[in-house]
Amino acid sequence: VNIIMRAMWRSGEGGTLGSISGVPVWAKCCAIACGAPLVAYALLKNGVFSGSHLHPNDFDRFLVCEGEHPTGLPPPSAVKKKKKKSRSKGWWNWGLTKVAQQERGKVSGPFETFLKVEEPEHEDDSEEEEEDHRDPVDFNSFLKAAIPSSAGASQASQRRAQQQAGPAPPPGPKPDQARVLVMYGTEFGFSKEIAEKLCAKLRDAGKYWPVLEDMAEHPGGYDFGHEQALLIACSTQGDGVPPTEPRDFCEWLMAGKAGALSHLNFSVCALGDKSYQHYCRCGKLLDAALASAGATCITPRQDVNKEDWAAVNAWMDAAVAGLNKLELQPVGEEAAAALSGGAAAHAEPKAKRWGKSRPYPARVITVEPLCNVANKNDKVTVRVEVDVGIASGLGNYTPGDALGIYAPNSTEVVEELLGVMGVDGKEPVPVPSWHYTEDPDEEGAAGSPQGTTMPVREALHKCYDLRVPKAELFHALWAALPEGAQQKAEGAGQGSGNLEARASSGDEGAQAAVLAQLLAGGAAALDTYFDYTGRHVSDVLRTFPSARISLSQLLGALRALQPRLYSISSSPLEGAGRVQATIAEVRYEALGKPRAGVASAHVSSCLKPGDRVRVYIHKNPDFRLPQDPSTPIIMVGPGTGLAPFRAFILHRLLGGSADDSSTDGGESHVSGSNASSAALSGGSDTSSSANGSTANGINGNSAHTGGAPANGHAHHGANGSTANGVVNGVASVAANGSRDHGAPSGQGNGQYKGVGQMVLFFGCRRRDQDYLYGRDLDAWAASGAITLFNAFSREQDAKVYVQDRLRAQADLVWDLIHEQGAHFYVCGDASSMAGAVEKELLAIFAARLAAPGTTTAATTTPSKKAAKKKAAAAAKQAGEAACFDGAAAAQRYLEGLSTSGRYQRDVWYT
Repeated sequence: VNIIMRAMWRSGEGGTLGSISGVPVWAKCCAIACGAPLVAYALLKNGVFSGSHLHPNDFDRFLVCEGEHPTGLPPPSAVKKKKKKSRSKGWWNWGLTKVAQQERGKVSGPFETFLKVEEPEHEDDSEEEEEDHRDPVDFNSFLKAAIPSSAGASQASQRRAQQQAGPAPPPGPKPDQARVLVMYGTEFGFSKEIAEKLCAKLRDAGKYWPVLEDMAEHPGGYDFGHEQALLIACSTQGDGVPPTEPRDFCEWLMAGKAGALSHLNFSVCALGDKSYQHYCRCGKLLDAALASAGATCITPRQDVNKEDWAAVNAWMDAAVAGLNKLELQPVGEEAAAALSGGAAAHAEPKAKRWGKSRPYPARVITVEPLCNVANKNDKVTVRVEVDVGIASGLGNYTPGDALGIYAPNSTEVVEELLGVMGVDGKEPVPVPSWHYTEDPDEEGAAGSPQGTTMPVREALHKCYDLRVPKAELFHALWAALPEGAQQKAEGAGQGSGNLEARASSGDEGAQAAVLAQLLAGGAAALDTYFDYTGRHVSDVLRTFPSARISLSQLLGALRALQPRLYSISSSPLEGAGRVQATIAEVRYEALGKPRAGVASAHVSSCLKPGDRVRVYIHKNPDFRLPQDPSTPIIMVGPGTGLAPFRAFILHRLLGGSADDSSTDGGESHVSGSNASSAALSGGSDTSSSANGSTANGINGNSAHTGGAPANGHAHHGANGSTANGVVNGVASVAANGSRDHGAPSGQGNGQYKGVGQMVLFFGCRRRDQDYLYGRDLDAWAASGAITLFNAFSREQDAKVYVQDRLRAQADLVWDLIHEQGAHFYVCGDASSMAGAVEKELLAIFAARLAAPGTTTAATTTPSKKAAKKKAAAAAKQAGEAACFDGAAAAQRYLEGLSTSGRYQRDVWYT
């Protein structure tokens, strides 16, 4: 009222706001008459008299009364009565009547009584302790409301509950069914898929009660004492080791810690990739371990190359047939009753740690270009740094580990597939069982609870691989051909013109002919169909326009979208809670269309500082620094293979040990690039500008990476197999630009006390384009921190690669390994570089082990020497005999290095 009168006086009389003594009586009356309704209206609008909700700015309204209802709110029965009475009264009495009917008597109480507790959905559950689904970043979700939560909040709570609870356990056994244990060890989900299908097959047989177990959930082992039959499906990771998460269980079983298993019947399905040296090694070792423990094999081990479903199905059929021949004991009435509902076989779900199945929403710190790109053929590489926080524990990684990145499919690829299928993308589809847990991002950033369904556009965006489908897609397309089309296949193959082009144009016979060829060729034909063309799922559907399949058929034939692994290229001592990786962008053209790698293009082209990206730490225990920091190391890492060696070098220079992966957040830890700048410069001014660009456009402190996948999926390097060359010594080129092949840069670690010699062989295309870490490497070499053999394969006519530089430094390599106990590391392309390096290493060993007087643990016994000398005399080729002797000894010597952990590889196929 005062404000209204002041305003009237000021506008009408020209007075000030300081006094209302001069306001006429008529003005005061008008102000009072107008002010009272306005004040009442404002109070009503702000909920002072309302019983329908609590005003969020009035804390008193959250105090409880003795009658269990929040203060200021009447009991439900009173509300109904008031509403009826209010209709008979004037509108001016409506709010006041409510106030009169409420007993406001506010009382205090324990603070816990103010917190919101969700009521159980069913009366039968009222005494059960419910899981707390309140949002920790939303204070309102903890407040006690007088009315039921909104529909949206209720649905969100239900989605959270569904996500935490997981799938319902299978039904319990029947008394006459025999228990069969099915275990799987997986890295990318294929072993799990096989195990699930095997369980379904056993249930369909009617005689068996399959119990599915993930090896990763039993790191301390498993009690097989009461088991009769065990069926295992397990993949091999990287260079012949178990999958990451089930590794502890596999090593427990391989070590013979399961005890005597003479009562157990078993069979193993070993998964692998023939492209790798140690094909199906993990499955083979598990098979041997069970046999050594006395278990009986019911059907021979099946080694499966990639995703050969014909081999998998044959093993499953043989395993079921083998079980049928056994007289397994049924579970019985008592056990069946106790196990009803599968409660005994499935424990309550545990809270998941941050990891592959629950990736952390990391905040992007920087995405920094590292290459000087002048044309489309130049490599594009970026350094990405993410903040994983202190509390997550992900910052406590170990040099040699990899950063797993979940990246979505691009919008263009998703929309292309939706257009081919003729769907709008809004249709709800089930959330795949393999999809990771989606937690809300830190600090309240966007992140919705995961439910049981999601729009198909979202599912294609982040759940499914849209590049290479399963073989089921081609079976579905074959079955979906119009009636009579399959009979035209043979005749269509005799026609003129490109068969695929005719198929794409709508020729039903040509479509049938192409599908028939692919299905007849099996997995090898499908690999060729995709690998050499780079086609996507949308390209496949366009090739067969007459075969219309449903959306559910399509989704059932798609693989899971896998995370990409990139070797971590930073040390945990650089900055608490931060991780760096360097990613080379993958772009190519397929069938006349531009295509890009899912993760590399997402990181390099889409992410910006402040964005969130879901990540996890992939442990790599077979790629580690020596325990003793004074042990010399030799590193061969061209292109993106340099990534883990940057971490190795920095970790040693910053004073870390092999297993020092923790940070205390103290002043001794320097943030990000400043740490590497200090470490690489050795206190000098030669590289004080860690983040600045060099004269050739290459930024310092890059972090270049490449992952080592379990199943042969490529983690692309910046340079591929063509960037593995080493030509020039850095020191001489830096000085005068000459092509001196023999001059290394840096000759020891004189000023770094207690740090063993670190020798690095690195190669790339050109100094002025993709010399990753160029500034850092030169500074390290100049300070004596490393001995650097660096080269650029495209700067001269004759290409010289890292294996050639290794050959030129044979004496140094042999002395460090044989005399000083050095560890030898290789990281990068497995298709050519890694094999070529190993061949040169064997040649170095052979030449020296064949020399007279050489004594090593790998030398042959006198009897073997005599036999070889006799064969050499018969051939009259003493030189050949020496080479034969040296080659055999070299192979054994290398195997000894590998067994002792002194020869380690982190390689992948591009």
